[in-house]
Amino acid sequence: MSPNTMTLRNSRELLVAVPYLLGFYPQNSLVVLTLRRSRLGLTARVDLPEREQPRALQLSVESLMPAILREAPDTAVLIAYEDAAGDAVPVLVRLSEALRAHGVDLKDRIVVSNGRWRSLDCDNPACCPTEGTPVPASRDAAAVTAEFVGAGVAPHATRQDLARMVEASDGARPVGRLLGAPQFAASPAMSPEEVAAVIKRVLVSGGQCRRPSSEDVARAALAVRDVQVRDVVAAWVCPGTVDAEMFEPAARELLVALAGISPSAELSGEALRERRDRLLQVCTMLPDAHATAWLTILASFSWWRGEGALTRVALDRALRSNPDYGLALLLERMVDLGIRPPE
Repeated sequence: MSPNTMTLRNSRELLVAVPYLLGFYPQNSLVVLTLRRSRLGLTARVDLPEREQPRALQLSVESLMPAILREAPDTAVLIAYEDAAGDAVPVLVRLSEALRAHGVDLKDRIVVSNGRWRSLDCDNPACCPTEGTPVPASRDAAAVTAEFVGAGVAPHATRQDLARMVEASDGARPVGRLLGAPQFAASPAMSPEEVAAVIKRVLVSGGQCRRPSSEDVARAALAVRDVQVRDVVAAWVCPGTVDAEMFEPAARELLVALAGISPSAELSGEALRERRDRLLQVCTMLPDAHATAWLTILASFSWWRGEGALTRVALDRALRSNPDYGLALLLERMVDLGIRPPE
């Protein structure tokens, strides 16, 4: 996610922005940024394929092209972050050929290696020395980082660090014990008002920083086993995305009860960041066997917010726990195709 008004003036500022756009500092990665009429569109990342494996090179290109072409970009920027010198060039050449064959011009092709960067398309030693230029730090483009920091965006050191944010914590043990207790699992179904009250307690902090109670998280996990309840909660955390008339009467009743908690008009950027943090808390307090629905709600929310990396890691854990979970599979396919929510 990036602020809508940001202007990136050169490759240095772009290199500073990429970790913020991805949510982590890329390693051994190929990053594609598409532009249309000079506006940044899709930012996509895949692992850098091994240069000795032609099939892996081709698969990397094939995995990226559908999402890129959906954007109908005028130009693209390719940035490869390589662990070993020379690893990046084969895939950059292959992807460049595929893009040009579809009428997409290349604004630049950059290789980042060993803390330095160079452009494959500049042979002027005055600006592109053969040994490369040191990768700029955040402080070297303070205006860029200030925009992201102001929006509450900060990159993680690695993708693995980001993925750990959605994994089960020690708080999952008491919740798992509750959900494993026969008398708790056999509790009577909650009314829409009761479900709304539980959702309020787990997702709306009311100014309190403490995490939700184990019992509330367990009850929230039981509630979203009902697909209609799950879909209503997913719609409510992304205000304005779904028409209430799409739901059955009972589900609309829950949506009305939830709407009374926090009207969408009051959701500032800070409130949305708090909602993301509370969703993360809920997911980390659930053991794998009971986390899939809430992880998918988190993925839906982060996709709607433009946080593609968080969407990916939430879906990774959701599908690891339940490989056949339909909504998670649908979201994964949408992300693979580069489908984004309407602005």
